[in-house]
Amino acid sequence: MFRLFLPYRDPTPSIWYYTAWSRTKARFVRTYLGSVWIGLSNLLAVSVLGFVYKFVFSIQNFSSYLAYLAIGVTLWGFLSGCPLACSGVFQATRNRSLNSEFTPSFFLLEEFTFQVFNFAIAFAPILLIGLGLGLIPLTGLVFSIIPFINLFLFVFFVSCLLSLVGAKYKDIGMLFPVLFQLMFLTSPIMFYKESMGKSYILAKFNPFYRFLDSVRGSIVYNHFPHYTAIFCFVILVFLSIFSYRLVVQMRNKIILWY
Repeated sequence: MFRLFLPYRDPTPSIWYYTAWSRTKARFVRTYLGSVWIGLSNLLAVSVLGFVYKFVFSIQNFSSYLAYLAIGVTLWGFLSGCPLACSGVFQATRNRSLNSEFTPSFFLLEEFTFQVFNFAIAFAPILLIGLGLGLIPLTGLVFSIIPFINLFLFVFFVSCLLSLVGAKYKDIGMLFPVLFQLMFLTSPIMFYKESMGKSYILAKFNPFYRFLDSVRGSIVYNHFPHYTAIFCFVILVFLSIFSYRLVVQMRNKIILWY
């Protein structure tokens, strides 16, 4: 199954895994804490946001809301950040692509892996502190395995498609940040869905929020994955393979779009 994701003549996974991790370390090369700053900065951000929005939304159960907010904001950072980064990955790696034997799909895999690393480092302190303080039940992590896999597959699928759209239609690529910002503001990520009233229908049909909510619901509220999660997993596997194969097959055209 894994071989289906590897294009012809592309380097082995260990190469783009190593280059992605090297990029992560290079961001903090002159700091003492290194990549730990990713987790600390995210932890500080959600702590401040939780303290402020506790009064904005008149939150009664602050501990439950803090876990709700921290997981939601961190997941959204990955859900929006990875596709946005991949939408411009071919332009950002133009010189590297033209001066090496690596195909465009290699740089897409490298960028996706880089985003996964950043997400894992940012999410780890949230989980550890949540488990330590009893804000996150251990069974919730078990229930979230399938929703997490679906979320990663969905992000990979969307990233592949947006990388092609952003490369060929650069004006459309300029709209992506605006669209993701609008989705964030119209989805109950930093507040409860009850606060939206009838406008919750906007989030109900937002696939990005639905995948986020499935993971957060499993972790925070012990929601057991519905049978539709298995069906969704099968569909997303095929969509991910299809979208990546599309990137591989269009590698010669992508170079012409630079």
